[in-house]
Order: sequence, then structure tokens, then C-alpha cells
Amino acid sequence: MLELPAALRRALRPRVGHPTPIRVDGASAPGWEAYERELGSRTFVWFWGDDPLDHPDIARYVRIAVQRGLRTGLTTHATRLDNTTAHHLLEAGLGHIEVLVAGTADRHQEHFGGDREDALGNVERLILMRDARRLPAPRVTLACATWTRRIVRA
Repeated sequence: MLELPAALRRALRPRVGHPTPIRVDGASAPGWEAYERELGSRTFVWFWGDDPLDHPDIARYVRIAVQRGLRTGLTTHATRLDNTTAHHLLEAGLGHIEVLVAGTADRHQEHFGGDREDALGNVERLILMRDARRLPAPRVTLACATWTRRIVRA
């Protein structure tokens, strides 16, 4: 049986009024049995990480949560939101997608490793696919990610 790390177990505790964050990206994700067990009595699951879309089974994670009656959302920078991934997320029933974009194209490239205009185009295609199917979700939120540099004086 897969045992979840203590930090993940704490993160998965239900919190009234807040989504349960589950880290899912190309490098990490709970195993299937642990994931299904840990969903328990949750009402809202939020997928996050370096980018949940890096995980090959993100749509499956979403589908399992939706089948259990949970609301779902994820945070992404959308550089890997291709048509196939968008189709699978729509089919899975994703409820909300928050897209992080950097304030400048250079910052977006530096932090997310992809072109900001391509990412926004990917989001636009997702919206068009959603609307063509007359689906009420996912709701889309664009968030501008900003970074500050710490200045250290010697």
C-alpha cells in the first residue's frame, strides 16, 4: 500500500471553504489508491504544481474527482495546453482553470519556458472548444504572475 508523505496528508485535510490542494505535475503525484482514498469527503480539489498539465494522467485525476461529485480546478501556465489535453480536460469535466501569465513575454519565457502569446492562444482554443460544445465549464481565470528580486546589500 502506498503511504503518502506527512506534508501531503496535512495538505489533504478538509478545510471548510477552501479547496484541497493536490500537487500533480510531471515529477510528483499521489498513487491511484492513495489518491482515491485521500479524496474522502472533500468537496473541492485544486490541482497545482510546476504545471499539472505535465502529468500524463491529469485528466484521469480530474475525472475521478468529478465522478465522486467533487468540484475541480487547476493552475497552469498553459504552454502545454494543446488540443488533445484540452479535449481530455473537457471530457473529464474540469470545473475551473486558472492560467498564470507573466507580465512580460521575456518573464513568461524565463519562468514558464514557453511563449506567452502561444499560451494565451491555447487558452482561447480551450474556450472555443468549451463554447462549441455548449459546456458551462471550465471557468477560466487569467492571473498575472509577478516576481520581485531581493536586493541584498553587503
